[in-house]
Amino acid sequence: MPDRDLTDRARTTRDGAIARWADAAGGGSTCRIGGGTDRVALKRAEGAATALRQLVRRLDGGEDAASALAEELGRWSSPALTDRGDDWRHYTEGGLAALEALASCADGLAGA
Repeated sequence: MPDRDLTDRARTTRDGAIARWADAAGGGSTCRIGGGTDRVALKRAEGAATALRQLVRRLDGGEDAASALAEELGRWSSPALTDRGDDWRHYTEGGLAALEALASCADGLAGA
């Protein structure tokens, strides 16, 4: 997949993740998760939005798309991130899942 296509797809996916995060937060602050909020869904949505935002920032800075994506996948799959408790585990699961889905899409289009 050409860098421009991956960058565009990363931006679109990021925007969707941010919308899901805002929806999961119910308009409130992530730091003040209250009753009635699905904490797992909120942390996963936050992780997805953050991972994709970091990737897009790198791509906008001119980095090679495949390399930046591979490095972010490596960073988000680090066991050191998931060993910090349930919130961190859910957060990193969301980020890693979003990056893996983007990588899978990129792999599928590259092979077409």
